[in-house]
Amino acid sequence: MTRGGNGGTSADAQSNEHIVAVVVDPTFGERLWDLALTSHVWIVKSPDNEEAAQALWRSEHDDPAAPRKDVTLFNATGESPDSDFLSIIDDVELHHGEDSYPDSPVNVIEVIGTPLADAVRDSLATLGFERFEPSASGGVAFRDE
Repeated sequence: MTRGGNGGTSADAQSNEHIVAVVVDPTFGERLWDLALTSHVWIVKSPDNEEAAQALWRSEHDDPAAPRKDVTLFNATGESPDSDFLSIIDDVELHHGEDSYPDSPVNVIEVIGTPLADAVRDSLATLGFERFEPSASGGVAFRDE
């Protein structure tokens, strides 16, 4: 895993939502820039995604006040987008759940690059996510507080 970013913005303290996007689309690339404005991002490592993440990190180094969230690259399993998601979700919970953010743990996970298949929903349900909404790019899971 590779981490970067400025650790969030003051919007975190003003919002009840702690949003994490998990991107398993290896061609997501430059769309990362917009996504990192609104959520912490865990994105599967690929040439396109790694290039976009490194460019984002360089821009943050040049402008530390840039309002972007953390971006973490992770290795693909090579099996399927679902298995990539399942391989990383426990790490996402570790870094964004109650142990790391006792006052505002992650309560929204946006999955990009694969639909919310049964295995994905089941893994999220074991972490306390109870509501699921499909989206054009995958789906969104919600954990009520």
